[in-house]
Amino acid sequence: MTNEISKIYAARVAEGLLRQDAGQAAVAGRLQALADDLARSQKKPAWKQHAWVQNLLGRDAASPPPKGLYIFGPVGRGKSMLMDLFFAHVPVVAKRRVHFHQFMQEVHAWLHDWREHNRDQHHKSIDPLPKLAKALADKHWLLCFDEFQVYDIADAMILSRLFEAMWEAGIVVVATSNVAPADLYKGGLQRARFEPFIGMIPRFMNVIELTSPDDYRLGKAEGQENFLIGQGEQGTEHLHRLFAELTANAPPANTILSVQGRPLVFGHTAQGVLLTNFADVCEQPRGAGDYLAIARHFHTVLLQGVRPMGADERNVATRFMTLIDALYDHKTHLILSSTVPIHDLYQGDKKEGFIFERTHSRLVEMNKSGWGK
Repeated sequence: MTNEISKIYAARVAEGLLRQDAGQAAVAGRLQALADDLARSQKKPAWKQHAWVQNLLGRDAASPPPKGLYIFGPVGRGKSMLMDLFFAHVPVVAKRRVHFHQFMQEVHAWLHDWREHNRDQHHKSIDPLPKLAKALADKHWLLCFDEFQVYDIADAMILSRLFEAMWEAGIVVVATSNVAPADLYKGGLQRARFEPFIGMIPRFMNVIELTSPDDYRLGKAEGQENFLIGQGEQGTEHLHRLFAELTANAPPANTILSVQGRPLVFGHTAQGVLLTNFADVCEQPRGAGDYLAIARHFHTVLLQGVRPMGADERNVATRFMTLIDALYDHKTHLILSSTVPIHDLYQGDKKEGFIFERTHSRLVEMNKSGWGK
């Protein structure tokens, strides 16, 4: 038992890198306890055999793997930071940390490939998910999911079978989420078929709420200008520096969101922060669903290269307005760089300028100190 996680968390508090927070300390303690349990179970060959197989072979039934953790709470409370700490120091080699939606994209790709190679009638009644679970367990027996959330009916319909097979295969799951298990896929289509999965969670995972009263993303952004004049190298460098500050220098990684079964890929994300550019978000054929997915999954968006939009760019302007509406409605923090002030962003026909008035008003409000608290 190394106590690495608890020690490092306490050291960061002592050094002033983190604020003293009883809720975070409690979660760090639970993560430490799980790390200790996993350290005692470094090798898991018996986990992957059913008890009846072990009895048949004349061996005692193996003890089950330790329960994982489901950590939930509002955005900005430090869930991802604690997951980083756990993942870096848990004494397990066969482990993987992945954004939940990226994982589900991989699952659907695997299932599609399996069906393509098993088109004959004999395989139509076979459930491929146990086979997938075994393949996953052979690679990683500790899976850490960040941003565990369910919006897609395709995901919801297979989660019970998939995770039951994963847990049966001995995989330990740790997940962070903004919602309690009972609120997953709330209001979703055919939710009754999803509810068995909710019942499984406490059987295989200890559920803990991170009850910190403080939204630390607000503290990090305190005093920052939300609207930066001057893009070019200066604006880009500023936003990259802000990204490092807001994510505690976490390495940028890909995030894949699912929008109506279609992947939406961002290449510069960490701990709920997205760094992207105007051309990619507003000059491409994006829809309202894309912007809602961004607003739901990121608590802060750093948008570089915002430029004036003319009368011949109504589609670009409409996308920008839709993006701002989604971020505003979800209280997502926005920091953007531009060559012009807010009121000069739309440079089309003055008679049509009233369309942009709401966006202008919302940008002004979002730029005020303390917005989103």
